[in-house]
Amino acid sequence: MKKIIQGVFLCATVSLFGQNQGDIAFIGFNADGDKDFAIVTLAELPANTIIYFTDAEPNSDGTGLDSTSEGVLDWNVGASVVDAGTVVVFTDIEASLTASVGTIVDSSDDLGFNISASGDNIFATLGNPATGNVTKWLAGIENRNTGQGTNFAITGLNTTSTYVVIGDTASKDGGKYTGVRTANTVAGYRTLIANEINWTTSTGEGETILPFDTTDFEFLTLSNRENSSIEGLFLSVRNQSIVTNKGKVLTVHNVMGQQIQNQYLSRGLYIVLVKYENKTAYVKIAI
Repeated sequence: MKKIIQGVFLCATVSLFGQNQGDIAFIGFNADGDKDFAIVTLAELPANTIIYFTDAEPNSDGTGLDSTSEGVLDWNVGASVVDAGTVVVFTDIEASLTASVGTIVDSSDDLGFNISASGDNIFATLGNPATGNVTKWLAGIENRNTGQGTNFAITGLNTTSTYVVIGDTASKDGGKYTGVRTANTVAGYRTLIANEINWTTSTGEGETILPFDTTDFEFLTLSNRENSSIEGLFLSVRNQSIVTNKGKVLTVHNVMGQQIQNQYLSRGLYIVLVKYENKTAYVKIAI
């Protein structure tokens, strides 16, 4: 099971078996060699879930594709639930075609899934887009700067959380998310992944960004309940640093889940990890 970090502030839940937009996110692509890409699951996926990937664009009603000249891949997650935070890598799309979790096949009735280094997109869907049976557009990524296409709006995706745009100034051959993977919420990760500043990319050889990082993503689960793991614990601010009345402050994170130095802090909300004797606790403080 993926590590869930307990914090305090407000309620945020991770859907167990609901499949909604943003339940997965693209975190890597390589448009050179035999082609590769990677995703992270931001919600648990039930056993035997099938997700489709296509490098074509949606048709006008959003149930299928606007072209029959590109490809569709069918990914079955396998016989077990896939935990939220799992990184899944799809390798050698144009050759052996393997998935690090479950199984993936190239639909027999299409002309081939082929990520173009000169600019392309990948969409993930529920329901087969090749047969006009899409029920939901889950996520997407593009490596170009020519816009999202005529029918993009019908997908319901957006470029700030569920659709990644890489290469605003030039098409990129490869890229991977290199931002934080700890102490963040699902919404926080969506925002971080959708921001190209958190990616390492290549305009030359996409293979140079391999291998993709398969480290699990850890979630900060926030609650409005009082934290009682360390009785009588409270935090305060002294000389623009956070201090505790018991034990010591180990780490300080901002609301985006990024670890920061505990000094010269400005006004805002922070999540603080405190250790006292053999106990640790995440506590929030607004300053």
